[in-house]
Amino acid sequence: MTEKLLQYLWNYKVFKHFNFKDIEGNSVEIIHFGKWNTNAGPDFSDAKIKINGLLLAGNIELHIRSSDWIFHNHSQDPNYQNIILHVVYQHDTDLHDLTGKNIPTLELKDYLDENIIQKYEKLVHQEEFIACETLFETEKIPVNFHEENIFKKLDEKSMELEQSLIRYKNNFEAVLFHSFAYSFGLKVNAHIFRQIAESVDYSIINLSSIKKT
Repeated sequence: MTEKLLQYLWNYKVFKHFNFKDIEGNSVEIIHFGKWNTNAGPDFSDAKIKINGLLLAGNIELHIRSSDWIFHNHSQDPNYQNIILHVVYQHDTDLHDLTGKNIPTLELKDYLDENIIQKYEKLVHQEEFIACETLFETEKIPVNFHEENIFKKLDEKSMELEQSLIRYKNNFEAVLFHSFAYSFGLKVNAHIFRQIAESVDYSIINLSSIKKT
């Protein structure tokens, strides 16, 4: 078992049943499993659950063992102050005694299909990079295998630039400025950087650069 697999199973709701109970025997109803976060911070954000009918909203953190919370120093990290549920594969320690916080803990071990875990382990440890790689000879794979996706991406980028040119009345410098701002924020803060750039009137920036020259 790995954290990535545990996150995958949680995100796609791959369980034998959904009659969850936390380690204290309280009923746990998952209204919204949360949005999978692949960057820094809790694993799933904006989740909604009910513990014995009490509605909670916030973030969910997943670990292989309960003690991983301590090993990862989450108690000292302010990003983990709004955790409403600690989901673990195996419960091995009481977090309340270690952190002073009563974080509900859900142990998933008995809710998962062991066959899926065994298949995952087999795939991870197989010699082939992908299971079907021996079905084709390398030289017979079409050269244009990825062309459709490449052209699709180019079309999307072209449409974005065309829309920006219309919005800024064919001001290429303004479009370039906002594109740079977006790129500087990649990949986590790209949209925020673009919003900041768009909140500034480019004519002011352009006028300032002209005065300096």
